[in-house]
Amino acid sequence: MRSRSGNLPAEVTSFVGRLRESAELVRVVRKAPLVTLTGVGGVGKTRLALRVAKLTRGLFADGVWLVELSHLRDPHLLPHTVTAALGVATVSTGPPLEILADYLRHKRLLLVLDTCEHVVDACAELVKHLNDAAPDLVVIATSRRPLGLPQELQYPIQPLPGDDALALLAARAPENAHTPDAPLLCRRLEGIPLAIELAAVRLRTLSAAQIVERLDDRFHLLLGGQGSPERHQTLLTAIGWSHELCEPLERLLWARLSVFVGEFDLEAAQTVCADRSLGQDRVEGLLRELVAKSIVTALPAGRFVQLDTLREYGASWLRRLGEEGLMRLAHRDYFLGLARQFNAEWFGPDQPAWCGRMRRELPNLRAAIELCLSDTAEQDLGLDLVANLGYLWMAGGYNAEGRHHLARALALADNPPASVRHALWVGAWLANFQGDLDDADELATECVTRALPAGDHVAAGWGVSCSAITAIYLGRIHESLALYRRAEELHAQYTQPEAGLSYALLGQAFTLLQLGRSKEAQEILARQRRLSAARGEVWLDSYGDWIRSLIELDHGNAAEADKYARDALWVKQRLFDALGMGTSLTNLAASAAQLGDSERAARLLGILALVEHTYGLRLNVSQLQVLRKRTERDITALIGHGSFATAYMDGFSMTIEEAIRYALGAK
Repeated sequence: MRSRSGNLPAEVTSFVGRLRESAELVRVVRKAPLVTLTGVGGVGKTRLALRVAKLTRGLFADGVWLVELSHLRDPHLLPHTVTAALGVATVSTGPPLEILADYLRHKRLLLVLDTCEHVVDACAELVKHLNDAAPDLVVIATSRRPLGLPQELQYPIQPLPGDDALALLAARAPENAHTPDAPLLCRRLEGIPLAIELAAVRLRTLSAAQIVERLDDRFHLLLGGQGSPERHQTLLTAIGWSHELCEPLERLLWARLSVFVGEFDLEAAQTVCADRSLGQDRVEGLLRELVAKSIVTALPAGRFVQLDTLREYGASWLRRLGEEGLMRLAHRDYFLGLARQFNAEWFGPDQPAWCGRMRRELPNLRAAIELCLSDTAEQDLGLDLVANLGYLWMAGGYNAEGRHHLARALALADNPPASVRHALWVGAWLANFQGDLDDADELATECVTRALPAGDHVAAGWGVSCSAITAIYLGRIHESLALYRRAEELHAQYTQPEAGLSYALLGQAFTLLQLGRSKEAQEILARQRRLSAARGEVWLDSYGDWIRSLIELDHGNAAEADKYARDALWVKQRLFDALGMGTSLTNLAASAAQLGDSERAARLLGILALVEHTYGLRLNVSQLQVLRKRTERDITALIGHGSFATAYMDGFSMTIEEAIRYALGAK
């Protein structure tokens, strides 16, 4: 689970200077709902915003949160991007902006929206809506232009003054910065932090005086000898000189790396950027050189990222080289391949790792999707890409975003039939669990209608299972059981066991239990467990534990029910499966009530409400609603309304990580 105290990244290098600005902004953040740090690229807006967020962390009971927007170009994805950064799953049918507003309504929280300029109008709309809905929300935005809202306090960020600039140079090049010419170098760079960082790398091989001389030559070349350069020209000159001092293959890699949005890893860089002129075996060494020269930043866990200003410079060179289209297609092909691998390997032992990896790659996946859906020549691959991410949308809490991409892709003409069938059942699943039963029924029916004549038993089986889910929500249990059995027959015709067969068995077990046939349900669950265990799969198998917990509750075996529910919750919180967390918590509360621990049961019901509120979750299955109401009624009768309310609010007032830790560990 993501910490509810926030998601601020660790500082890779020391923070230098800005004491006055930091102190002023700490005071401002206490009073203003929106503070926008403006200034040229490379002036240090992001670094200062993160420093202020860190300094004010104690003021915000619900955490300080960074939302990186440098990669975002589609304004429609802004609410999805913010919900993902906050760890808010969009599993309800409401618009993501409304889900966000409802989530933030009663929270004391600081939101840092970094690099708003690419979607500034959408940012303004989002912040206005959230500030109106959540009076205790504070937003720090960084942007090259203000958001233009009445409540906005604009705070222009100036370059570093002389002493701070010199201190930064000394911090980055401690062995070579203490020379008489160092102050002149900082003045020549106009105190722009990024320019100073780049120059510090050069102090390993050149003196400060030599750097000043070469910068002067570049200034005159750029400006034709006319006047003093503007600050953006100063930065451009510093970056351009760093570019010239790179080896030719380093410059080529710098340009090609600009196709990545957000983070990337070595494998991606090698696959996307290599060709006959730049061999895969050279990429790792060249990448390390770019890190050493401060062009690329190394992150933990083997990840890398470029500052937006440096990425933009690389992108401009990529266009000059005439390689932009080629590299964007190579980027798309890599992430399409990753999505296909993710889909193929999902029903296996690495589901938590896959979920974590695909979440980290979302900015790049979104860019690949956008390339496909905005280019008529690539649209057929767009649907393939979106559909192959189905398990991410389903298991990872991205229901709303998944439906957004699927709707766009399915609306396009001439999609490959197999991709259409795949997309239809994924869309039906997502619609079901967002409570949009009409859309779910329509998509599932169309999926089966297309799949059966084509002999696509996997898509047909999933389509029938999606119709069975709809029937459960509508209370038509006998119909649902028949549909799940039909789905099993269809999946059984496939030569390799896969997730669809496992899910069809789970559905049968659940419906049999609702019909009072628990022995048959247990037999079906044993078959399902053998199937999942053979593949090391946990996502569906943990739903099996949840159903086992329901069976034990029906039999009065509260201790066993509690064990199975904890096992299920442990997996669900690792996968960020909000639906699974909700179902498991319902059972845990009922188990605690049966065990006679009424206060724990009430607290768990409060935690269940917290999960529903946080993730926009609605547990509309009638058996769960009945179980929940019965649990609340029984414990209220034992401890009274006052004690129930106190314990309930104890649970509801926890952070998510505290709540899950309590649910898993406290007796």
